[in-house]
Amino acid sequence: MEKIQHSTIKTNGINMHIASIGTGPAVLLLHGFPELWYSWRHQLLSLSYLGYRAIAPDLRGFGDSDAPPLPASYTGLHIVGDLVGLLDHLGIDQVFLAGHDWGAVIAWYFSLFRPDRVKAVIILSVPYWPRNPAVKFVEGFRNLFVIKLKRFTLSVELQQQEERMEKIQHSTIKTNGINMHIASIGTGPPVLLLHGFPELWYSWRHQLLSLSSLGYRAIAPDLRGFGDSDAPPSPASYTAPFIVGDLVGLLDHLGIDQVFLVGHDWGAAVAWYFSLFRPDRVKAVINLSVPYLPRNPAGKFVEGFRALFGDDYYFCRFQVLKKLLLFILLVAQFLN
Repeated sequence: MEKIQHSTIKTNGINMHIASIGTGPAVLLLHGFPELWYSWRHQLLSLSYLGYRAIAPDLRGFGDSDAPPLPASYTGLHIVGDLVGLLDHLGIDQVFLAGHDWGAVIAWYFSLFRPDRVKAVIILSVPYWPRNPAVKFVEGFRNLFVIKLKRFTLSVELQQQEERMEKIQHSTIKTNGINMHIASIGTGPPVLLLHGFPELWYSWRHQLLSLSSLGYRAIAPDLRGFGDSDAPPSPASYTAPFIVGDLVGLLDHLGIDQVFLVGHDWGAAVAWYFSLFRPDRVKAVINLSVPYLPRNPAGKFVEGFRALFGDDYYFCRFQVLKKLLLFILLVAQFLN
């Protein structure tokens, strides 16, 4: 980010701030509302790396660019004029033009008014709309989304969800030498939901309700070491055979022969092992976020994640008890 250059130029009667980096064919990046050049920070770096000159201005009225007081100073003609002046100032004849949201609208106008200055146009989020002076966008958005009604329906939805959550049953069973907490709801073909790290059954609360409404028996345990399930003190008690053993014992306790198995993150790794060790107990498996990785005793995931992403990566942060306790205290203060 430090390699990105910042400057202010005079164009079309205003001072415009621009961020730029790289050499080569020019790409002009137009941000959305309410944003500024910073929205394109990743693209600036990537494009410069690929041999382009990437330029992201703060459009008129945004960021460090001037904001004329009159609404009449923000027409398509004014803003396109700013950008043409920007290109003239930088000595650029033509650009690859990319716009997002409000910047997409400007990119459409730029392409219409000055096609001679555009090599190609890339638009995100906003299709082309022919100009119509009778259309008032703010009022249109307000009528389209009905703000107050949206807030009302959201509050009703949250209340109804809370009432549905009360239908989820909680119990603790003995399995494979530990006490395991499970949340379950519904009748029908069983679906076993395995949460990620550092999570618990609650991560599946929406799926529990949805699956039960579709005629399934949804079961979400707190895995060994998480939530209200026991946490054996020895790290050696958390190998895949132990955790899969917990789940096999859970199925035996509930009288279930086979399940649809769903895992996310750490739960996905467990689901892969479950499917390998006990394929006879699995009808089908759905895994999210984590592909199958063959077991490698030499592999050290925490060290690998730390090398790739640093100490603040969630998987590394929660390895240290002091950091975990601090996080819990911060969350408790926030909730209170």
